[in-house]
Amino acid sequence: MQEKNAARVAELMEDVRRLFKEHVTGWGEAPGLPLTKIIILREIGRESGMSVSGIGRRTGLSKGYISVIVDQMEADGLVEKRPDPDDQRRVCIRLKEKGGQLYASLGERYRGFWADLLEDVSEDEGAEIVSGLERLRAALARQTQEDANGFLPENDKGE
Repeated sequence: MQEKNAARVAELMEDVRRLFKEHVTGWGEAPGLPLTKIIILREIGRESGMSVSGIGRRTGLSKGYISVIVDQMEADGLVEKRPDPDDQRRVCIRLKEKGGQLYASLGERYRGFWADLLEDVSEDEGAEIVSGLERLRAALARQTQEDANGFLPENDKGE
């Protein structure tokens, strides 16, 4: 990709992230949840039994902060913490019934938001958006795997 296009993609992704965050910040007001709790709820709903570390990797939030929020969510009856049967040092976090219902409700709202937003997009344009996002996700996943395997770009090797 040309450097000019790469810069434009970076700019657009930041704009989309900011605008989306501004829009969804109010979503938690109805159930009385701040955005951070919604984000953590979403991650646990996507993968039941996640650890605090796993949530941190996916969200970029600190483990200490996540632990505090998860304790609050447990007190609110949204989640439960259980020892991992394979590793007693690890705690698995799962949605309780109330948390599952809230996760489903927020998911419906989320899908409805995107359906309304993309209502005027043609089938072909929608397919292009999906294809582009899938390619971007795959590229990011490859880069994440390379980073996990010790890959560093030339200018980051400290040489």
